[in-house]
Amino acid sequence: LLGLTAALMLHSNRVAHVNRSAGLAHSLAALLRRARAGHGDPTATARQLIHASSSLAGSITAKRHYMKQAKAGGVPAAEYDPRFLVFEFLFDLLLRKRQVEMVEWFVDSVRVKGQSRVQQMIMGAGKTTVVGPLLTLILADGQSLVTQVMPSALLEMSRNL
Repeated sequence: LLGLTAALMLHSNRVAHVNRSAGLAHSLAALLRRARAGHGDPTATARQLIHASSSLAGSITAKRHYMKQAKAGGVPAAEYDPRFLVFEFLFDLLLRKRQVEMVEWFVDSVRVKGQSRVQQMIMGAGKTTVVGPLLTLILADGQSLVTQVMPSALLEMSRNL
């Protein structure tokens, strides 16, 4: 039952990601139609096309960075932390490589080395919406405290998450 549930979540997450990619493709197609019709500033349109095509390419080539190749009885298999899968499923997103690396680094520091860590990330990298909540989920053991520092303008949003 757990295996079927995981397979269903993997499939559902992939379908949601395909839908996001299709939305990016539709946006790019609309920009191309507008450019072909000669609407708007050519320089601004070119920048929009570059950005939209890069976003689509990034979406199409995105990977699940928490999946590790393993072997089970000589047969290729995947090894993963199911909390990453559930997090993706619940929040309808695909975790980025840097987010997974950072969460694994924090967890390893706390659980293996018994060390506290501080990390700074640029705006829009998922500190508030991904890394903080995921760390809280993984480290919620009654012994660890995940602390986030943010400007007061982000406090309410952070609390809600």
